[in-house]
Amino acid sequence: MAVEGSTGRVTRRRVHTRANLLEAAFSVFAAKGFGHVSIEEVCEAAGYSRGAFYSNFSSLDELFFALYRERADLIAEQVSGALALDGYFHAVE
Repeated sequence: MAVEGSTGRVTRRRVHTRANLLEAAFSVFAAKGFGHVSIEEVCEAAGYSRGAFYSNFSSLDELFFALYRERADLIAEQVSGALALDGYFHAVE
């Protein structure tokens, strides 16, 4: 996230807002499909204004790719953990 406050740091509130927008976008995209969703729908689902959206993302595409990266990282962590666990059980056998 490139947007920073005047102190040169990202506030907890901004991190929370961004996380809520991403969570709402995931739900709205899942229900309607990316091509059928507007910024207003994501904002409404998250309970934020367009200003809050644009202070975190420059476009719906940017939000989509941030959501994609977040979910891909989560899946990679889960797979890595499962492989590590599987390796542990094979070593015990």
